[in-house]
Amino acid sequence: MATVFRRPEEKESEAGIVQELGHSASFGGVMGREETLMWAWSEVADDGAEDSLERLVSNGKVLEKNGLLTVAGMEHLFERYGDRRISAQKRLEFGVMFLDRLRRVCPDILMAGVSGSVSYGSSGEHDDVDILLITRNGSLWRVLLQALLEARAIRKMSPGSPTLCLCYSMEETAFRKEAECHRSRLFARDFLRLRTVVGGETYRRILADSEWMRDYYPRMFDERISETQKQAALRDSTGKGNYMQYIALGGYLAIAAAFRNARFRRDGQTDRLFRAVIGKDRCIYESVKWKKLEENLDEQSEIN
Repeated sequence: MATVFRRPEEKESEAGIVQELGHSASFGGVMGREETLMWAWSEVADDGAEDSLERLVSNGKVLEKNGLLTVAGMEHLFERYGDRRISAQKRLEFGVMFLDRLRRVCPDILMAGVSGSVSYGSSGEHDDVDILLITRNGSLWRVLLQALLEARAIRKMSPGSPTLCLCYSMEETAFRKEAECHRSRLFARDFLRLRTVVGGETYRRILADSEWMRDYYPRMFDERISETQKQAALRDSTGKGNYMQYIALGGYLAIAAAFRNARFRRDGQTDRLFRAVIGKDRCIYESVKWKKLEENLDEQSEIN
């Protein structure tokens, strides 16, 4: 059934705030008051949000220290806040450097950015730098091949650099369909959190066509719409050779994903398992943890 939004009762408003802080904590992060209210989902984005937050702090469900907030039981995150912010900033700069290099040799990139824990502003020293790529139709696998070569070249030059993960790559038409059909709260949150490096105007257009995201995060949606700047359109190119690169590279990545999951199972790291979704117009690594979180959030948001 379709999700129906309505004005919340007091307990629902508090639950929404706790859920946002809990999601931030899952990345090892904490949030300030202003950020918490900015990301308060639609049912708490009203004048009563601050009152709800005060009640949560008063009853101990939300903890506050030096203007930072987290959920009860996660107070240790306050001590790690500074280090994780610095780590995220360094990884963001590394991701920007990589995408700047890549776009010079890949004119088929329409939009690219840094996602994952780095985009949330909180990452550990061993966290990957997650990359989102949206390409022109018919060019995905050519771009992915070049991206993997660039990532390997950087790794050889800087052996201690963070690991780049091309975790979400799709062609434009496929991604637009995904953005239209995949109307989950977590999808909206991750897209709004994306640190766009290439294709700000493409990001703005996709966001403008995805008005449903405002239902979840009205304040942040409007903020991102207003802050995106127009960029020069990328020149056209053809899709020659893309199919053969899909056959070769796609097969290799599917096998590599299977071996990696087997290693995670052998080592008992079931929380790191993921599903590789590979096709002519997409290459996505969907973690089991992410999928479960999405399902939980949808259950909390949907009114049947």
